[in-house]
Amino acid sequence: QYGEDFPRTLAADHNLAASLGQAGKFPAARRLDEETAGRQRQVLGASHPWTLYTEAHLGRDLREIGALRESIDLLRTTYDKCRTVLGEEILDTLRTGKSLAVSLRKAGALGEAMNLTQEIYARCLKRYGLMSPDTLAFELNLACDYSAHGNYIGALERATEVSAAYQSSLGGDHPSTLVAASNRVIYLRATGELAQA
Repeated sequence: QYGEDFPRTLAADHNLAASLGQAGKFPAARRLDEETAGRQRQVLGASHPWTLYTEAHLGRDLREIGALRESIDLLRTTYDKCRTVLGEEILDTLRTGKSLAVSLRKAGALGEAMNLTQEIYARCLKRYGLMSPDTLAFELNLACDYSAHGNYIGALERATEVSAAYQSSLGGDHPSTLVAASNRVIYLRATGELAQA
């Protein structure tokens, strides 16, 4: 009825691609995100928030299918645009930066990934507080950076803090709590705490 370039159609395609990604169907999500982002650039503009959201999802899709260089290039550009258009402390900006840091770490750019994660975590902590779900997610990402650098004690400390916070705020059966607990077990083993793990 509305056509493929109607804003609601574009929003629906964006949401469908996000659902495909959550289901682990990243090749299909990538195709739809690419198509949607292209249409959004034409209809809404390259710096429209909806375009930026879709590009951020596309950057994740690319990472998950192993296209790390493409992921980094896209996420770097999108992150810069988010900072300009949305602001430094808006959650969508911070989440895009986090995604860029993950791609950098997976590509072996450990120093840049660590610096970016620390910067994002500090901004989120200052703006939203320690118990914000995003602050905790960024701190858990920081634990992954520590681990990638071989600092398993630092990773364990971060994961333990996040695990306790999730346990307190979300309960023991929440998916985020379980992910943090799983990471904590990995770091316990890496530090030789096998019995506790």
